[in-house]
Amino acid sequence: LITPTFHFRILEDFLQVMIDQTDILLSKLEDHAGKTVDICPYISLCSLDIICETAM
Repeated sequence: LITPTFHFRILEDFLQVMIDQTDILLSKLEDHAGKTVDICPYISLCSLDIICETAM
């Protein structure tokens, strides 16, 4: 039942979205370079952005 959802062809279509959102995440984290930072909120928002963008 879940297999078609995560078929490699479908995931390939989502790859550019993941790359774009990862670039945004990295640019936000660069502001904190050399500092200790809790990345959980950043990762959560990035994940949510990917989910929302790929669901449409």
